[in-house]
Amino acid sequence: MKILQLITKSESGGAQTHVYQLAKYFHDRGHEVAIMANPGGWLEDKAREIGVNFYPNKYFSNSLDIFRGLAAMNRVFACVKDFKPDIIHCHSSAAGVWTRLAVLNAIPTVFTAHGWSFNEGVPVWQKFFGVISEKYCALFCTKIICVSEYVKNLALKFKIAPDNKLEVIYNGIEEFCPPEKNWNGKLKIVFVARMASPKDPESLISAYAAISSESKEKTELHLIGGGPLLNKAKALTKVLAIDPKITFYGELSREKALEILGEMHIFALPTRWEGLPYTVLEAMALKNAVIASNVGGLSEAVSSDCGFLLPNDPFAWTGILEYLIRNPSKTQKLAEAASLKVKEKFSLAKSCSEIAKLYSIALEK
Repeated sequence: MKILQLITKSESGGAQTHVYQLAKYFHDRGHEVAIMANPGGWLEDKAREIGVNFYPNKYFSNSLDIFRGLAAMNRVFACVKDFKPDIIHCHSSAAGVWTRLAVLNAIPTVFTAHGWSFNEGVPVWQKFFGVISEKYCALFCTKIICVSEYVKNLALKFKIAPDNKLEVIYNGIEEFCPPEKNWNGKLKIVFVARMASPKDPESLISAYAAISSESKEKTELHLIGGGPLLNKAKALTKVLAIDPKITFYGELSREKALEILGEMHIFALPTRWEGLPYTVLEAMALKNAVIASNVGGLSEAVSSDCGFLLPNDPFAWTGILEYLIRNPSKTQKLAEAASLKVKEKFSLAKSCSEIAKLYSIALEK
C-alpha cells in the first residue's frame, strides 16, 4: 500500500510527531510512505532519517490568500501524480483543506482533526469561515479521525459531517522507560507548550508565585517553549520576584524536551482549549502527575487517579500546587497511575492498528 501523509508545518509539534510515528509504523511494515509539508523543519529531517520520501510544499499556510492556496493545490496535484498513492491522509486545517479540494476524494482520503479552526475562543469571523470550509471539505473525504470525543462532539455540534463519517482514535504514545525519580527531594514542576494563545503560562507563574515560601524552597518551576508570550512570562517572574526559582528553556527539540520531562514530577498545562495534546500524554507516560485546565478533551486523559483538572483560576492552581508539594507520596502515586493509564489507553501500537483498519475500510469504499 502506498500512503501519502500531508500536514501544514514541518516544525516539531504534537501533530507532526503523530505523522512521523504513522509514517514509521507503516514504513517498517513494508508499505511505501511519503510525507508532504512545509520544507526545512523537524519532520523533514525525521522523514529522511527513516527513508521516507518528503515532498516540500511551501504554499501550505493558514493564510486566506486564495492564490497561495491554489499554488498549494498545484503542489498536491504534482505529488499525487508522481507518488501515485493508494490512500491519502491529511492533517491540520490548511493541509486538510487544500488537499481535499485538490483530490476531491478521487483517491480514498482520510482527514485527522487534531483540533478545529473554530475552537472556543477564536474570533466570530474565523469560526464562521472555519465551519463553512470544514463542512464543504468533509464532502471530499472518506473518514474523519477525531483525536478525542470532545473533537468529535464539536464536529457534530456544528454539523461538520454525519456521525458515521467520524471516528475517534486517540493519539498513541511510544513506550518510554522513565528514569528513577527522587520523590523526597525538590519536586520539579514543568510546563511544555508553545507560549502563545490558547496556552496561559502567566497563570501558572502567578499561581506558583502565590505558594508559601516553604513550598517554594521544596520546588523548581521549568518552562519549555518559545512563542510570543515568552518575554511577557519572563517579565512577570521579575515583577513577582520569583525569577531565581524559574528556568526558561525556550524552544527545544522534541528529544531534548522529552529528556527534561523524564526528570520532572508534576506537569502543568493552563490553557483555554485543547483537543487532546501530545505533551500531556507524553508527560503522563514519563511518570508525571498532571495539573491541567478542565477544557476540551483533557478529561479523557486526566482523571482523579492521575492528576487534577482545574478551572482557569490561579487561586485554585495555587491550592493544588501546595497540596502536591506537601504530599510527595500522593504525587508519586498519581504519577505512577498516569504512566500506567497511557500504556493501557493511549499506546502507539493500538492507535496505529486502529488507523490501519480504517485505511482498509476506506480502500473498500
